[in-house]
Formats: sequence, structure tokens, C-alpha cells
Amino acid sequence: MNISSNSLFHYTQRLETLVSILKNGFYPSFSKEMIITNGAIHFYAVPIISFCDIPLSQVTEHLKKYGNYGIGITKEFAIKHGFNPVLYLENLSAVNEGIFKIHRYVLSNYESMLDDEGFQNCNIGLLQVLQIIKNHTGILDRPGRQTGKYEFYKEKEWRFTPILTDEKQMYTSDELDILEEKYPSKPHITSICLPLSFEDVSYILVESDTDIPILVTALNEATNLYKDDDQLKILLTKIFTADQIKDDF
Repeated sequence: MNISSNSLFHYTQRLETLVSILKNGFYPSFSKEMIITNGAIHFYAVPIISFCDIPLSQVTEHLKKYGNYGIGITKEFAIKHGFNPVLYLENLSAVNEGIFKIHRYVLSNYESMLDDEGFQNCNIGLLQVLQIIKNHTGILDRPGRQTGKYEFYKEKEWRFTPILTDEKQMYTSDELDILEEKYPSKPHITSICLPLSFEDVSYILVESDTDIPILVTALNEATNLYKDDDQLKILLTKIFTADQIKDDF
């Protein structure tokens, strides 16, 4: 049994979101993160696009948490755009504590060192690290339910982590209300887009057979994805349903 896939998957709760991705590409949004270290809990939000490296044969539980709609993209697409696997941290690990020692230093000295180029480069590097870390085990907070002692490591997450030039790169715990007011709906960052082409798409997942006619209509309209009818026909063969995966994989 394969423990990884040749594709990375992005899942969503809504067919409309899947259709938008196929037509327009991926846009980043701010993700609220909670990292636990020894004796402290850190809340912040950073811009990402999230994917997972779980084979379809093992994805049933993941679908229950993140949605029955999704798209699989090739790892070549991911590598070309600078995706990286998430670094999972144990709460009491030295690496975890070291990252947040640097974080505390940067926060306490930020205002006084705005003109220090070396310090600002260090700050940018730290923000890039904060975009890619997650606790090995923690609390999973999903709409309508919360799961304690959830093993995030099993998600095998990869992330696209953009550097923003016209927006804050991170919202701290004190600024999360500002973030929600500024961005009431996703996607948050429409100035950055990862467009898709025929070669990038390996799977398209919908919840059930009843979604397929809507998806076929959307693919007929998504002419940015393919060059001719032959490529469209091949794309249509990449459609699977969550029901199929649960029953057959």
C-alpha cells in the first residue's frame, strides 16, 4: 500500500468552490494557526493554499473533515510553484521552542529596528517559517465541531506560502478580529493566482453522481484548462465521486 500519492489534493466543502478553482485557479487565503509550545499557545494567521499527500485509498476520514469536493494536481505543478511539506512540531521539542524564541525576539524589537535591513530580512525568514509549521498533535477546529488530540501529522499537508508585498504577511492574535472584518469571505488574496492547465490536473472529485452534470457544464466553460476537445474528453475521465472512493478504493 502506497503511503504517498503522485498527486497533491485540495479539498473543499462546496461544488461552487471547486468550479471556481477549475475556471480561475488557486488563490491564497489567511489560515488561522494555533501552535502549542512548552507553556504557551501562539495564535496567528498567515496566507497559504493547503494540499494533502494522502492517497485516495486512504482518504475517507479526511473527506469527513474537509469536504467531499476536491482537485488533484501533479507534484510537478507543486514543485514548480514552490510548495513545501509542512514541518510538524512536537509541543516540547527544541525546534518548536527555538522558533518561538526567535519569534519573541522579533516581536519585542520590531518597532525599534524597522530601518535595520538585516533584522527585516530575519523577520521575513521567520514569517516564512511560521507559514509552514504545525503541531504534530493538537486541537482540530472545524465548522460545527472540535476534535482534541488530533494527529495533524497524518494529513501529510503541503502548502503554497506566498510572500505578500501589498498586504500584511501575518496577523497576530490581537489582530484576528481585524482580519475577519477585512476578509469576510474567501479567497482573501486575489492578487496572487496559480492558474491550472490540462497537464496539471490529475483528479477531479465531486460528492456524488448528481454533481457530475454541473461539473461537466463547468468544464465545457473552462476553456483555459484545455486546448481542444480531445483534452476535454480526457479531463472528463478524471472525474471521481466521494461515494466511489468510499466504496471502491
